[in-house]
Formats: sequence, structure tokens, C-alpha cells
Amino acid sequence: MHAGDVAGIDRSVTAGDSAALGEMHAPGEALELVSSLCRALQGAGISYCHWKSNESLDRSASGENDLDLLVLRSDARRFDKVAVEALIDAAEDDAATGGPDSMRRIWPIAMTVTADGSQDVAEDRVIAAVDAVLQERGTS
Repeated sequence: MHAGDVAGIDRSVTAGDSAALGEMHAPGEALELVSSLCRALQGAGISYCHWKSNESLDRSASGENDLDLLVLRSDARRFDKVAVEALIDAAEDDAATGGPDSMRRIWPIAMTVTADGSQDVAEDRVIAAVDAVLQERGTS
């Protein structure tokens, strides 16, 4: 897969990649968090692709490297919600996976990149996404 591809990273890819991000097999098995995020994005109809570091795709899937996803601007808010849901689910399933923690004010870190440059996603936006998911689940 190359940066300009529009296929989702959990679908079959060509051009020499041995496996898709959400379906990596040994030596760097995909974290369940990455696999579930890929499934959730596809299920929500969010357009995305893996962005940069394609030679390290297996490391991104296994959590050894960061995971850069390119998401359509029109899908950004829905992406926030799906990503937070995947993180909370992973934290509930695995004590070693840290999820958002409003008591200690620990939030996921996200960035946006546009033609004008990159910037951190405002903490208020991240907190709003976390709060919305927790309220929806009745756990806020």
C-alpha cells in the first residue's frame, strides 16, 4: 500500500506488502486494539488509509511503532468516536492497555495534518469524544 491508496489498511493490499495491517501474522502479530479499530472503521464506513512508514507496517500493527492513519476530513468526528470506542474496549479487555482516565486526566493523543501543517487535536475535542462514548455506555 502506498500513501495515496484509498483502500482501508485492514483490507488486502498489493505492491509487496505481506499482509494487511489488521491481519498481520507472526513475527509481529497485530494487537487486538489495531485489529478491532480497523474492523470498526470499516463497519462505520469511515474512509482511511495507512499513512507513511509503510516499510514498518508490521511494527505499527504490533504496537512497536506509531500508527498513522489518513482519514477524510468529512469523517474526522466519526473517527474520533470510533477510535475512542476501540481504545476503551481494549482497556476493558486487557488490563495492560491503558484507556482514557478522567480522574487522572489521561487522554489519547491525536494530531491532524492538512496542507497547512500539523497540529495536536484540541484536548477539549478528545475529552468530548471520550465523554460521549462513556455517556452512551452509561459509564460516565
